Amino acid sequence: IVIATIIYIAVQIVSIGTLPGLAASERPIADAAVLFLGPFGAAFISLGVVISIFGNINTGLLSATRTLFGMSEQNDLPRVFERTHPKYNTPYVSIIVTSVVMLILTIQSSFLTAVAIATIARLLFYATTCLALPIFRRRSDMPPAPFSVPFGVVAAVLSLALIAWLLTNVNFAKEGISVIVAAAAGLIIFACVRWFRRSIDSDPDRSKRL
Repeated sequence: IVIATIIYIAVQIVSIGTLPGLAASERPIADAAVLFLGPFGAAFISLGVVISIFGNINTGLLSATRTLFGMSEQNDLPRVFERTHPKYNTPYVSIIVTSVVMLILTIQSSFLTAVAIATIARLLFYATTCLALPIFRRRSDMPPAPFSVPFGVVAAVLSLALIAWLLTNVNFAKEGISVIVAAAAGLIIFACVRWFRRSIDSDPDRSKRL
């Protein structure tokens, strides 16, 4: 984490110091590289960025599909998302649904809008993780953690404050409306599935019929 943090900070310092109008650039890293590495260096940096983007997209697609699969296994989403392919053992329903949603968002939005949506969604994921830490530490019915990070709760609170500050800079009327709609739809589906599961659990005869 320390090495990755140093690299990210170094890239930001070099880019800002090299290209004063960095915020207005659509290709900030490549434009900054042209000034101190020349065209060949910029092409090399751009190739590295493309490889990084493909890796990020692959990870995002993998984690998004497995998130639906895992939530379905935990009875938080309809059981259809936990269906696996008989040959490849992959959650094919989850993969198809996630790919279709990503394709629609890609076609209907611009690149900058897609980046904003991805950033907002990632911040919300990080926020839920930070919120979960103090909750899990206070629960006595959880298995003991093999490793406890020092000042973990303090770090979680500070991270939540930083995330809240970053979200205040988002134009939700323009960039966050898609995230809000998706979050609302997800909460509705989650609540309906939970209500349906509870109604089945409270009626054993109905559960047997199903």
